[in-house]
Amino acid sequence: MVAFRGKGIVPSSSAEPDNILMDLGDGLVLRHAASTDVEALADFQAVFNSVLGSPDESIRAWTHDLMSGGLRDFEARDFTVVEDTKTGTIVSSLNLISQTWSYAGINFPVGRIELVATHPDYRRNGLVRSQMNVVQGWSAERRELVLGITGIPWFYRQFGYEMALECFGGRLGAIIDTPVRCEEYKFRPATREDLPMLVEMYDRAMQRYLVSCVRDEAMWEYEIYGRSQQAAHRSEILVIERLDDSSVGYLIHEGVVLTDAKAVNVTGYELAEGVSWSEVTPVVMRYMQGTVNGICSGMIERTNFSLGTHHPAYDLAKDFFPNSARPYAWYLRVPDMVNFLKHIGSVLEHRIAGSCLSGYTGDIKISFVTDGVRIFFRSGRLVEVIQWFPTQDDSRLAPKVRDALYPGNTFLPLLFGFKSIDDLESAFPDCLVSSAEARQLLSILFPKKASWVWGVE
Repeated sequence: MVAFRGKGIVPSSSAEPDNILMDLGDGLVLRHAASTDVEALADFQAVFNSVLGSPDESIRAWTHDLMSGGLRDFEARDFTVVEDTKTGTIVSSLNLISQTWSYAGINFPVGRIELVATHPDYRRNGLVRSQMNVVQGWSAERRELVLGITGIPWFYRQFGYEMALECFGGRLGAIIDTPVRCEEYKFRPATREDLPMLVEMYDRAMQRYLVSCVRDEAMWEYEIYGRSQQAAHRSEILVIERLDDSSVGYLIHEGVVLTDAKAVNVTGYELAEGVSWSEVTPVVMRYMQGTVNGICSGMIERTNFSLGTHHPAYDLAKDFFPNSARPYAWYLRVPDMVNFLKHIGSVLEHRIAGSCLSGYTGDIKISFVTDGVRIFFRSGRLVEVIQWFPTQDDSRLAPKVRDALYPGNTFLPLLFGFKSIDDLESAFPDCLVSSAEARQLLSILFPKKASWVWGVE
């Protein structure tokens, strides 16, 4: 195996005929990754997915973990690679990680695209587009209703994705200078015996959110035991206990890595029903401060609570969260909007039933310009969703043609609760609602609501 030197590339190990997906011309072949590619692919990802100016060992370890088959429903073949057969090297790669999310309690299958990277010498040649087309085909074969990716600004819009779901939002925790009574609680690493408690507490907490990721005991076990020590996204999962060993909650934080921000991220924090957030949160913050300072000799200046824009700890221990962290967003793609709306039909019915339009009969036509959807209700029940094509004489002054206009993918932030009707109209002048009646119905069907997605990666 040839080691990376600067921005070099490593020979891949094989390109068996049954792995080949597409001949891209000029000696480039798009294929499945094979188990024999593990070292070459890990080296490639460590260099070309790094923002450090040097190979990122956490990315290398993460790639190794994925290629090992330890993550359920993922195998080496779920990576695509583009190989330059003239040199036998990997020059571009990405993967598809299948998982299950929930929309207001309705589970739906999702394909997550990750670890997208291309050697600089091969960029602007459509290599990512070719691979995106392939994995989107895999996703369709798996009957996944949504594709998602957390990626760089703008880039994935060109492939039919839109920033449509809250991601990474939170609060910045203050350094605690006053004494906090910590002697009543203790923290210990989670074990297999804690899996039922972790699942129950997590599932109950996710009811707060519109969209969340479904995590069973096997997924929690992978997070605790399945990731390499150095791997990106490996977290410390701790159980919070009283002195009598009774569990009152869990705390999840990233491994302590010094960054320019001089901060460490808390990425999960939940308490059992009836336990006081205002009592335990100061203890958690003191624990984090002591843990970080013990390792980093006081170099960390704050703790980031990356728990989304809404979390009970923020309100009941608000003095400890002086500043908000603006959320980023998941890119989402819904290949078949009709199918997805039918899938969440019971949610739409529930929203109608709990509103001033209970028992509503009628329909709403939503235009995406080139096509759209028409949703029919009878006595408050969803009876049909069809693909609908607006007439070509649609214009800003033609409300009879449609009830609402959301060009391109601008409907997605409304669908996933990330933006309200007013938010979208403020950002996009061509997002239009034709009548007060349509506005009322849309507001009931698609209210703005916080989400928190700890996706499988």
